[in-house]
This record gives sequence, C-alpha cells and structure tokens, in this order.
Amino acid sequence: MYNIFLKKQSVYFISANQEGQSHAKGKLIERWKNVSRRLRKVGAIESQKKKLDDSTGTFIPYVFSDEVKLAKEWLSNDGLNASFNEILKKWEITYELRCAEIQNNLNLSDVFELWPILQNPRGYELVEKDFELQYPNREEFKDWNIFLRNWTCFTRSIVNIRRGSVKDKHALQLLSQLDSAELNKEYRTINIIRLLLLPYLIPTKTQIKNPKINAAKKFWKPSLEESASAFVTHVTNLTTLEHSISRRRRNYMEHGATIQPFLIIVGKTLSDIENSYIQVNDQLWSTNCPLEALSICFKTYFSFNCSYPRECYETWLLIQIHVFNLKTKYDKPTAITNTLSKKLDALQ
Repeated sequence: MYNIFLKKQSVYFISANQEGQSHAKGKLIERWKNVSRRLRKVGAIESQKKKLDDSTGTFIPYVFSDEVKLAKEWLSNDGLNASFNEILKKWEITYELRCAEIQNNLNLSDVFELWPILQNPRGYELVEKDFELQYPNREEFKDWNIFLRNWTCFTRSIVNIRRGSVKDKHALQLLSQLDSAELNKEYRTINIIRLLLLPYLIPTKTQIKNPKINAAKKFWKPSLEESASAFVTHVTNLTTLEHSISRRRRNYMEHGATIQPFLIIVGKTLSDIENSYIQVNDQLWSTNCPLEALSICFKTYFSFNCSYPRECYETWLLIQIHVFNLKTKYDKPTAITNTLSKKLDALQ
C-alpha cells in the first residue's frame, strides 16, 4: 500500500506550494470536498463561509445577522406562496449569504436545494438581480438597447469573418436561411439563426475525460452537433423537447459529464419560434424572446459561479468579452478566441 501511494503521490495530493498552485489539489482533496459538502448539507459540520480580509490577505468567517437568516428561511417556506415583490426584497437581503454558500464549492443541484425559490417560474429574475448586485456600477447591464447593439455588431462580424470556413452541411443550410432572412429584413429570425450558428462559427476542439474508473470510453470527443446543442437546441414542440432533454441526460451520464445551463428554442420553423427556455439543473425557465434567454443564461453562469461547458467554451467566452464587455481572472483564452478577438477589435 505504501509503495502504491509513494509512486502516485502527485495524483493523490499536491500541496499549495507545488506546481505554482494557490490551493492544494489531488484525489484526496477532491474526495474531502465532496464529502464535506454533503455533511454541511445535512448539518453534520458547520458551513465554512469565509471572506478575504484585504488588509491581511487571510480569510475570516462571515457573520450574518438574524435578519438575513430569517429572510432565507422565509424564502424557503412562506416565500413559495408570496408575491414576487416580497420575494425580491428578501432575495436581495440574502445576497451575501448566497454568495458565500456558492463560493463554498456548491454545484447547481446544491444551489437549487438550498434556495428552492429558484424553482419559481420567475426564478430567472432572481438570477438577474444577483448579477445586478454583483456588478452594481455597470449600468449598461440594465440597458437592453446596449445589449442588442453589442449582440448585433458581434454576430454580424463573426458571420462575415468565419462564414468562408464553414463546411458542416447543417451550418451551410443555416447560412442560406440567414441570407434569405436578411434579404427580407426578418430581424427576429436573423437573430435566431445567428444564435444557432455561433457554435459552428466558433468551433471547440476538446476531449472530455470520463471520471468513471470502469468506463468503456475514457474520453469523449463531442461532435460539432453535440457542441452546438450544448449551447442552444432547437426543437419543434414540447414533446420533442422532453425527448431531447432525456436523450441528452443519458448521453452525458454515459460519458460521466455534467450538463451545464443551455438555451432551448421551440417552434415548427426558425421564423415561427413560439417559446424560448433556459435549462438550469432540472429547471426550465420560459421567456418569449430568444435573446432574453441568452442574456439570462449568461448571467446564470456568473451568478451561480458555473464553468462554461467545454463543448462550447469559446462561444460563451467570446459572448462574455464582446457582448457583455467582461473579462475575469478565470478566463482561459484559446487560439481561436485570441485570433477572433483581434479581428473583432480591429473592426471597431
């Protein structure tokens, strides 16, 4: 046993001062994170909510008032049947508590379990409120016209830059439909087609390792279609939608992968889209506007501290940078995002 661990020491534990790491990592650390998270959920150990003290560079425990704790309890009970204005007030009061919990390595399932009010049909408005509180000095995030202008400029430029490199048959059909919609000035259809085209214009080349020890396939290389579906999926009706979600769950379970938030548009044709949805965890939030769904889905990643899906990472990163004008220390630019960013900046 000693020899096994000695030979694979770097696999099981890497201290914080090795490999330039700011935190320890390895199989033992990941195992402890998973176990401790489950213990905190059932109250077996205290939640370690901490914040950074800028003067000392050390972490100190958060202290929340009784008002905040009671507000969270209210949201989990009385709030489920209360007016949405009351819900918003309590939600804003509990913002810091929620941030502390999410920073404590919670996954999406944990967040929805701790904050069941998110299952409200208007739960996406709570996500938007948290995003607003996260960036209180960015007034442009509240201006729909700024978002629409940035989106239009970004997608028009991406189509012009990348259309010559498209080889996929479905993407070529979308480009043909886009040309027709632009000729007829069908602006809603134009935006829907550009939304569907983005993952084909900004392809992601990745292999996702299956964490299951006895997995038949150790790596999953998503197809272009799978990468596009991880960003946005078009279905013709709600029955097809249920089948699509079930099929995706089975596929991701087989590969040991996690389904991250994504968009769904429903309609018989792209010029007749009836509903747009944001799929987050097992929750479906509905909106009438596909671009509103895009904005909400993006804000979900930031509010819940989620990673973009590796299948369409570049698409989300370029939207973040060029539509929302946001850059963070966690961004991981790739060759294609760097190249496209330079070209997009040159066109401004």
